[in-house]
Amino acid sequence: MHLSIGWVFPPRRKGWFGLTDLTLGYDPAGVEVTESVKMVLDRFTNVVSGIPGATVKRGGVLGYNFEPETIIVAKEAIGQSVAELIKGLDEVL
Repeated sequence: MHLSIGWVFPPRRKGWFGLTDLTLGYDPAGVEVTESVKMVLDRFTNVVSGIPGATVKRGGVLGYNFEPETIIVAKEAIGQSVAELIKGLDEVL
């Protein structure tokens, strides 16, 4: 299974699905997952949504955007959210 959980683009330049800067989340149409994997992904997006500076990304992906200044301030929380996601996926795969 291949799964993208983040996208990075040059500052303030639009990329895939109109994403900019750093977006964390997943594309529900991009991969077919089991219910247990979906639960882990949904928990990840819930955690990411609580990081200060996260703004919801509407459209094709279920995710949250971080501008460059926010990334610097929230780098530990962002890193921890990704580490928790990896741990959760390891447990269900």
